[in-house]
Amino acid sequence: MFNALNNSTLDVFAESFALNNVNGDIVLQGIFSEQRQDEQLSGAGFFDKTFTLELFQSTVDYYAINTSNTVTVRGIRYQIIGRDVDTTGMATLHLRRYS
Repeated sequence: MFNALNNSTLDVFAESFALNNVNGDIVLQGIFSEQRQDEQLSGAGFFDKTFTLELFQSTVDYYAINTSNTVTVRGIRYQIIGRDVDTTGMATLHLRRYS
């Protein structure tokens, strides 16, 4: 039911990224997002960035993508630190940027 919507969204917003694998990188498509997260601690304000990558759940399953895997997006390497799935067939990978 959601396949047409998911395909259309990926067609418009997806970009290439590399799943870093011991046998060589695998180039896949996903929607990368970088968001600023404002925080308050004891009256002092600061911000942090969160990074996510959205792709088909079937792709995640096929390539056995899991936490502790790494990906390269826009030339920057990230570690997958979390994974969420929804009922529409998409998965969100939560990323930590390597310095």
